[in-house]
Amino acid sequence: MISQPLATQSSESGGRGVMFTWWYTLFSMVAILVATYALLFLELLAVAPIVGWRDWALVCSLALSLIGAVRYTWLLRRGFGAGLPALRYQLILLLPAILVTVLASLQQPRDLMMTVPAWWAACCMVALLPKNRMFGLLLAAAAIGLLRLMAGVLSGADPIGLFSFESQQLAFYFFFILFFAPITLVMGLWWWNIVVQLDRSRSAFAELSVARERLRFAADLHDIQGHHLQVIALKTELAERLMDRDPQAARQQVHEAQVLARTALEDTRALVRGYRQVAFTTELRNAAEVFEAASIQATVRADGVELSADQGTLFGVLMREASTNILRHSAASKVSIQLSAEAAMLVLSVSNDGIIRTEDVVTAEGTGLRALKERLEAAGGSLEVAQSAERFTVTARLPEAL
Repeated sequence: MISQPLATQSSESGGRGVMFTWWYTLFSMVAILVATYALLFLELLAVAPIVGWRDWALVCSLALSLIGAVRYTWLLRRGFGAGLPALRYQLILLLPAILVTVLASLQQPRDLMMTVPAWWAACCMVALLPKNRMFGLLLAAAAIGLLRLMAGVLSGADPIGLFSFESQQLAFYFFFILFFAPITLVMGLWWWNIVVQLDRSRSAFAELSVARERLRFAADLHDIQGHHLQVIALKTELAERLMDRDPQAARQQVHEAQVLARTALEDTRALVRGYRQVAFTTELRNAAEVFEAASIQATVRADGVELSADQGTLFGVLMREASTNILRHSAASKVSIQLSAEAAMLVLSVSNDGIIRTEDVVTAEGTGLRALKERLEAAGGSLEVAQSAERFTVTARLPEAL
């Protein structure tokens, strides 16, 4: 038994892995937001009972600010530096947070804790700026400080006293305002960007693998057709020249051109049907390399089964077709390949946990799994495709005596 773990995924992963990462990142940021706002509500209750309209206005503004911040957090899925969203989303985020800062500064001029919503909103917006993010943070900090100062002065407080606070309070604000909020956003979005880039790389590699396979087929077709067509062209030109002078030699050249055309036709059919006959072990190794590069974990069990040349060719074609379909049509993160002997039959099974739509992989007559099924049945074998809610499995059987 050979068990070969191969790296981690995009791909989105498959797509499920990417989505899980995003939900984890989103949940982490929302949990921090909720915990922070819970502290702010407790701070309000600890300072004084909520009685007047200003107190209720502050509570309502704080609740709206939390809702706006949670809504905006979803937009961070766009990615670090992806650009600001529509203006309405920015207003939903900023206006309640600014109102919280103004109302709190008017009522409790020396309490800096209520500047946290405005700072968090600023950090969320700056994180999406495509450039000048550090300048944006400094500008946001200055704007919040100026806003607090103006509101505090309007409340009749001493401007100098607005920025004098106890050492514990200073330590809290220094840690949270200057470090915690921006670092939380930066680290979360940085990790999310990495996952997105890996998923895009995985998709690009899958497309590249398909393109490379097409180029390989084109190269084989060129090798077969190019030489034959060139010789046929030369012989027909020669026959045209000899038509008047030596009709017998001209007929011979035409006959040879016909033989070459039939040979080219048979070689082309053999290429399409056999598609470069190679050993099963070669195709298995190629598939393992492709899965590794695509960050798909592959498990291979061979159980010491020996294959003949014909068996290796048919199983090799299945291995190539299955691996191509997994890359093109699925979001697999794990692939299992098993070769075994059962009741005078050799059985090759390829399964994955990224569901493939059957209509996508069983294509037109003469191609895909349908063409392979015909070849296996002609050799006394069979091909089965099974799909469940969790896995997609292709199983091929061939007689041991083939």
